[in-house]
This record gives sequence, structure tokens and C-alpha cells, in this order.
Amino acid sequence: MINQLMKPMRAIQVTEFEIAYMLVHMLWNVQEIGCLKTSTTKLGEEISELISHELHNYYIKEMCLTNYVQRVTKLIKMIESAKEIREEVKEITTMSRIFDLFHVETVGSGLIKDAGS
Repeated sequence: MINQLMKPMRAIQVTEFEIAYMLVHMLWNVQEIGCLKTSTTKLGEEISELISHELHNYYIKEMCLTNYVQRVTKLIKMIESAKEIREEVKEITTMSRIFDLFHVETVGSGLIKDAGS
């Protein structure tokens, strides 16, 4: 995680706006999910387009950058790295549950058990 996310973020000094862009992009990039309604997929595309325009305006007006393609490319690479890390964490969690390596408890699970008693 440090080599794939933290170091690149420090190297280009990612701004809060860019972090918000990456988070919104990860949340609304829904093309990979096959079971969604067409309207949801269309909404995801519209939001992706909107945040791309906002990022463009931010670079041009706020940061006064005219050539920001390399910066956006690095942001996209960080987004992909975050997705890979998320998948690795899912795999580790699944494996730990299968082999009972760690006790994984979800938030509020004690409340559910107490309510059922």
C-alpha cells in the first residue's frame, strides 16, 4: 500500500480535490458491475463525466496547469492500485475466515447476537 499509494501521492503532492475526484471515480465507476439497471449505469457515466469536467476546471482555474495529462494518468494508476489492494484485502479476509486464522467481527455484530437471544 505504501509503494502503490502513499509514495505516489506524496511524489505529486495530491490535493484534497484530487482525492475527492479519486473517491468519486471509484464509487461511480459502475461499468464493471453487470447486474445494474441501465439507468444506474447511465447515471454513473454522467457522474464520471461531470467529475472529469470539474477536475479539468480545477486544473485550469485553480492550479493554473495547461498540461495536466501526466498528473491525471498518475491519479488513474493510483485508483487502479487502490482497487487491487481492495481485492487483496477481500482475498485475505476470505482466506482467514476459511482457515479460521483471525477472528473477524463486524461492527455491531454483538448487538445482533444480543437481540436474537
